[in-house]
Amino acid sequence: MTNNFNKQLLKLSHSFLRQLPTAIAEIEFIWRDICDKDWSQEQWYEVQKQFIGIKQNCNVFNYQELNDSLKELIYIFKKINSQKKCMPLQKTQVHVYIGEIKRKILSKIESLEEVEIENHHLQDHGEDYTTVFIYQNTPEVTNLDIEKNLNCKVFNCEKDLLESLELYIPRCVVFNILDAKEDFPIAEKIAQNKIIKNCTIPTLFIIESSHFALQLKIAKIGSVALTKPLDSEKLQQAIEELCPEKKAIPRILVVDSDTACATFYSLLLKTFGLKTEAATDHQQAITSVISFKPDIILMDLHFGDNDAIFIAREIREIRQHKNTPIIFISSETQTDKQFQAMQYGDDFITKPVSADILVKLIRVWLQFKDSKVQHSSVRLNRQKFISQVNSKEQEVKKAQSTLVDLEIKIKQLEKEIGDIKQLPETSDIPRNTIIPGTKGNSYTIEEVMGRGGMSVTYIARENDSKKRVVVKVLSPEYTANIKDSMRFLQEAETIINLNHPNLIKGYDYFQSRKICYIVMEYLPGTSVMEMIELSGQISPKVCLSIARSIAEALKYMESKGVVHRDIKPEHIIITEDNVTKLIDFGILKTTQRPCSLTTVGVVLGTPYYMSPEQIYQSNIDIRSDIYCLGATMYHMLTGEVPFTGNTPIDVMQQRLFATPDPRKKNILIPQQVSQLVQKMMSKELKYRHNTVDELIQHIDEVLENFASPSIVNRKTKRIFPQNLDGNN
Repeated sequence: MTNNFNKQLLKLSHSFLRQLPTAIAEIEFIWRDICDKDWSQEQWYEVQKQFIGIKQNCNVFNYQELNDSLKELIYIFKKINSQKKCMPLQKTQVHVYIGEIKRKILSKIESLEEVEIENHHLQDHGEDYTTVFIYQNTPEVTNLDIEKNLNCKVFNCEKDLLESLELYIPRCVVFNILDAKEDFPIAEKIAQNKIIKNCTIPTLFIIESSHFALQLKIAKIGSVALTKPLDSEKLQQAIEELCPEKKAIPRILVVDSDTACATFYSLLLKTFGLKTEAATDHQQAITSVISFKPDIILMDLHFGDNDAIFIAREIREIRQHKNTPIIFISSETQTDKQFQAMQYGDDFITKPVSADILVKLIRVWLQFKDSKVQHSSVRLNRQKFISQVNSKEQEVKKAQSTLVDLEIKIKQLEKEIGDIKQLPETSDIPRNTIIPGTKGNSYTIEEVMGRGGMSVTYIARENDSKKRVVVKVLSPEYTANIKDSMRFLQEAETIINLNHPNLIKGYDYFQSRKICYIVMEYLPGTSVMEMIELSGQISPKVCLSIARSIAEALKYMESKGVVHRDIKPEHIIITEDNVTKLIDFGILKTTQRPCSLTTVGVVLGTPYYMSPEQIYQSNIDIRSDIYCLGATMYHMLTGEVPFTGNTPIDVMQQRLFATPDPRKKNILIPQQVSQLVQKMMSKELKYRHNTVDELIQHIDEVLENFASPSIVNRKTKRIFPQNLDGNN
């Protein structure tokens, strides 16, 4: 009873010792992480608590040397916790004691390995897995004289067999089933053991020939069944067929410039039945690869002054190790560094790593190495990572090239902005001045084109395409006013977003505290106002044709929720290609915006053409533009504005009480045309056209009585009117 208890205690002691290196490594990793950070009593107390737990177990298993070192270490941790600060000297002491504990653990494990081999008398079996374990649930001698012909060990106790499996990996395990009901369940349980499965140890069952059901069960668990009568020669032949080659102990080369780490991993892997060798410098690593002939190379990515990737590349140049698996182990978390490592490596594992995970990974690569597809699969795996690295490098190069281009554009933009800041606040922009846009373009000012109450318009040239554009610049006194500059930018935003053949195109804009401007389409042609000044009146056919085109533009604007509010002859251009264009959105209103940028009590629009509701600043929608277009038609047909007066207020008040009839000014105007204009200029909204579609239909009905008009364009030097912003 006492002997059995001592065996159990010894087994637990050895198990604890094997797990200790991983536990110490994990605690050391946590300690290194927190000692350089701000004080956290909870984290330091947790590290201290873990060391106390290890000390208590060392005390139980009588590891006195470890117990003494841990006692000193815990004393230092208690002192650190009391002063709530880790002093440099204490940090050095902790490092020294942890290193001392690790060395003592490794020494214990190394001596433990020798003791276990001696105690179980397995030293004569060598390292080639030639031993066969035979299990039979009875101590009586069978008729198989197997011990003479096979290098074997016979077990009659399940427990003894499992203990031996923990220490040694046999060539195979044979189960001699004497009683199917009693022996097979035990044998089946052993065959499903974790060690047998993980190490892929072949199993073989010897059964009676009549047990067909038992043969099926054996096949299901992936084993082989032999039927009696069976002599030792046939059994030996079956084992040779089941295990045709004598497996050598896998060789693992540990490459690490830190001698303590290299020795630690080497001894740790030895406890799992692997043959290891450690290399701590470049020359030793290459020499060991050639002489030791490892099956797997475990390499730390940070290899002192030498680059581990460079060493891995040299190993790949050795023909015999072109496809030997290289597993990098490191605390490196940068993806780029991992990708570089995978150009010559096959796997990457991040510290801290437990012993179980490391051994499982090594066994997976050992099985993979023995498969027929190993070489091509490893090559494909490596090529995949190389491709990823190359792709990343291309992305980086592209990003760097883009960054250089952006830096050049930023410097150019800074220069242009600097030029703008040097402009006088009261004078025009000098000729040949380069001004920037918000889309990376720049424009060179050529000449002044026109002036208005709130803005100055220039002809300029876009520097990339060399095409001519119009630049409308808000006057300095309005740029300083937030409401005016915001209304101006609203115009810019709307022009750029609108796209219709009868609307001027907007290209770009720019805003700063000193200057605000819009870049628009350059339209060589004649304004309707210029046509009126040249001919006095415009024929009904031409007037209807122009109104029809503007109505199409209004229909598009209506769909976008935009109201122009300042349609007049100066704002309608007939281009050299006979295309009618509506320009100048300086006082437009967006019906979809929750608030207006117009100031309370300030009337925006041109008094001669504005609708009654614009005076009151209420219910302004597309019907207000219909009114303005009707007033513009009145001017085209009669050569005079609809209303006159001594002051703008007199002019605005007249429309509140009357709807003008163009026939009273020109009797030659057809009745249908006059009725159309009167309907458009009705002082009450309900009597006007409710939608632009309704207006277009009405214009088309009137146009049916006329032949298709032909507008003859008169080229003029002045392309836009002098007043560009609608404020007379």
